Amino acid sequence: MADGSKAGGWRPGESLFTSELGQVVCARVASGESLSAIETDPAMPCRQTIRNWARADGEGFGAQLMAAMRQARLARRVHERRAMDLWRARPRPNRRGQPSTYTPERGREICDRLANGESMVSIARDPAMPCAGTIYGWVHKFPDFEDMYVIARRL
Repeated sequence: MADGSKAGGWRPGESLFTSELGQVVCARVASGESLSAIETDPAMPCRQTIRNWARADGEGFGAQLMAAMRQARLARRVHERRAMDLWRARPRPNRRGQPSTYTPERGREICDRLANGESMVSIARDPAMPCAGTIYGWVHKFPDFEDMYVIARRL
């Protein structure tokens, strides 16, 4: 139509608002539908018209629309919170890679060799010992080995 209305028989200055239409809009908003989605329905007004109606009747339709928006927002938050709780409760995947070969005896052996003046490079070259990166990883991962390592380096 040339006047921009969706319904026939509209005249300038006349409102198409009815309480039934307001209840339909509020029900759709409360169910989680946005005003943008509602306006795509040819039988419904555009979102700016809905906002204008809410502004014009702030105590009636405006309050109902705000309550419907609040209800939809709270329902969305509850849904998101449940989804996050389910995500947090999901079983964690198994870690990949080899299990650590660290033992306190092996740690003492490495620290004894360091304390006797052997370098980390020469210890790591020994086929019976892990590489230097693994040993440094053990220093960070195992506090008892870290204590022994610090003392061995001082000696």
